[in-house]
Amino acid sequence: MLAGGEKVRVVVVHLGLDAGERERHLRLLLDRLPRTEPLVVLGDVNEVPDQPSWRTLLAQGLTDAAAHAGPTFPASAPAQRIDAVLVGYGLRVTAARVLDVPAARVASDHLPVVVDLAAGEER
Repeated sequence: MLAGGEKVRVVVVHLGLDAGERERHLRLLLDRLPRTEPLVVLGDVNEVPDQPSWRTLLAQGLTDAAAHAGPTFPASAPAQRIDAVLVGYGLRVTAARVLDVPAARVASDHLPVVVDLAAGEER
C-alpha cells in the first residue's frame, strides 16, 4: 500500500477467542512482520490492552495508535477496547477516535477505529 507516496505495510488481524489460539496466531504473525518499513497492524485482538497479546505486539516496537480513542465493543453499548491500531517504523499518529455513530452501531458488533497517520517518528 502507498500512503502519501510512501510504502506502508498494513496487516489486518482477527485473533481467536481462546488465549491459546491468540498465542498461536501471534507466533505466526510475528515471524512475518517487517522490522524496517512503515507498518500498521490493526484488527480485533479479543483482549483488552493490558493483556498478553497486546503486550506481545507492543514489545515488537509498535505504538498503540488509539490508546485514548475509547471503547469499541460491544457496539451497542461500548465498554471495552478490544480492537487495535498499532503503528511502527516511521509512522506517527496525528489523531485517533472511535466512530460512534448510529450506522456503525448496526453495521458490526464492534465500533470502527479511525486513526490519522503521518510519515515521521512519534514525538
